[in-house]
Amino acid sequence: MLNLNPIKVNTINNRYTLLLIALISFILFSPLTTDSNIGRASFLVLFVFTILGVSRSALINRKNHWHLVVIGCSALFFHLLGVHNSLMHLMSKLIAIIFFVLAIWQFSVDVFMRSKANMDTLFGSICIYLLIGTVFATIYIILQEVFAHSFVLSANNVPIKNPFDFYYFSFITLTTTGYGDIIPNNQWARAFVTIESVTGLFYL
Repeated sequence: MLNLNPIKVNTINNRYTLLLIALISFILFSPLTTDSNIGRASFLVLFVFTILGVSRSALINRKNHWHLVVIGCSALFFHLLGVHNSLMHLMSKLIAIIFFVLAIWQFSVDVFMRSKANMDTLFGSICIYLLIGTVFATIYIILQEVFAHSFVLSANNVPIKNPFDFYYFSFITLTTTGYGDIIPNNQWARAFVTIESVTGLFYL
């Protein structure tokens, strides 16, 4: 059972630097994560890098640190099994959401319970913001797999498939920019898009 009580903050500096680099790299190189073998390999490398970043940052609580490592590795394991199995692929996405949500919770407690802000807390708050966008992007991928045509291009009503498009749409929604080139096409999609846009607005 994870300990979700407020954790004691230690004095380790630069805790979130690696995670911030990992998340920025994940976003920048997400166009490479296609359905091809190269795309799947790129996703694995980026996700492993992200797990390492989360693990480094989670050292504020060693018990939760190992829980996060196990959950992150489980997501990778099911991702590998899900290359030719849609159920395993779906399981990997659900586990990844659990992994990111628990990381957001732990980092939020650490960052916002500190009495003094510094560069590390700034990096931590940015990491939380990027993780929120990543969680919703993963939710959108699941919705598209479960309910076809959940997200479509507004120009021709064609459903989006590239994982990069979901991350792009998620962060556009999180920042409430809303270009309108991709639109939610059912009630479930619209509900999560609404939650994300409100979350992004209030987080800032």
